[in-house]
Amino acid sequence: MDIFLARQPIFNKNMDVYGYELLYRNNNVKNLCQFFNAKEASLEVIAASFVVIGLTKLTGGKKAFINFTEDLLQEEFATILPKEDLIIEVLEDVEPTKENVEACHNLVKAGYKIALDDFEYKAAYNDLINISSIIKVDFINSSRAACKELINKYKNSKILFLAEKIETQEDFECALAMGYSLFQGYHFCKPVILSAKKVEPFKINAIELIKLVNEDVPNFKEIAKVIENDVSLSFNLLKLVNSLAFSRGTKIKSILQAVSLLGEKEIRKWITLVAIEKISSDKTKELLRLSIIRAKFCELLCHKFSLGNRKAELFLLGLFSLMDAMMDVPKEDVFLELPISEELKEALIKQTGIFADCYEIMIAYERANWGLVAQIAVKYKLAEAEIATAYYEAVKWLNNNIE
Repeated sequence: MDIFLARQPIFNKNMDVYGYELLYRNNNVKNLCQFFNAKEASLEVIAASFVVIGLTKLTGGKKAFINFTEDLLQEEFATILPKEDLIIEVLEDVEPTKENVEACHNLVKAGYKIALDDFEYKAAYNDLINISSIIKVDFINSSRAACKELINKYKNSKILFLAEKIETQEDFECALAMGYSLFQGYHFCKPVILSAKKVEPFKINAIELIKLVNEDVPNFKEIAKVIENDVSLSFNLLKLVNSLAFSRGTKIKSILQAVSLLGEKEIRKWITLVAIEKISSDKTKELLRLSIIRAKFCELLCHKFSLGNRKAELFLLGLFSLMDAMMDVPKEDVFLELPISEELKEALIKQTGIFADCYEIMIAYERANWGLVAQIAVKYKLAEAEIATAYYEAVKWLNNNIE
């Protein structure tokens, strides 16, 4: 599979994921893209998301926002995708001609929802506006006055307004105050730094567990003590051990026995995942999802970065990459006391060192920066199919491990 396809979350007011925009490589990347135009690119996305990978696997059952060109609208390609899962994004260069309005009207009549992308109000678009469910507004390139004016104009309608390119908490709060109900951007990946912020006890326990399992020789007794102080951790550990084939028929009499039965490799993986889940529990679930996708993506590409048998560290590279946002503290403070390698700290804090390129391609792919993906791919002789497959496998692994 060699279609470069990533996903960007779209949130509601409560920071729950409403859907994902499927981002694909476009023809602005010289010597990399095989697409001749936006229509062909969108067709590749439709093929990848529905036929090859599966839309539900890509979006976890959330709405999929897919760009549609004029040709695709008029040829009604949307009808091969399930209407319950799809939001048709009408690109900003689609003119409100009679043919285009009629094509959109037919899709709406068939049960599909329309979103107008990068919208700037013009009276000529009224017919399209009237049949649209969502209007997307570029919050960076539009003035605050224009963003607010559009909301006021349609405040009595059923249209949902989506603020895109929300990159800071300030942007999010501003859009929320204006009346926007959907939000797209990477503000959720950034920490909200507050002075004298107190870290909750359950997060301290989770960090302590991460420290313990990343020691050269993990102390099972110490690990068991920390787990015993957390009812939910104890329950989930026993549930996990009970589900494993090798432990069936074995009566578990203590948490220490359960830890020992799992063994070093499995207890390290399990604790790392559940600890990250606890640390991010008061944040949007997307932080956890994204960190797990990053972790598996990096692990799967390990052999291509000439890093030998350091898959476990690359898994941690992705998994820990959002710890600052989860805890709302600077990265320097997060990793100060964690017993992880200096190379790992260097990559996580400064994005330098032997893991830097893996970190960069992880972020670049996620944000559809295909030019940078191409540069790193050429440097390491990475095939497109390997990168794309690693991302799809990471999403699949997420779906199998996190509800």
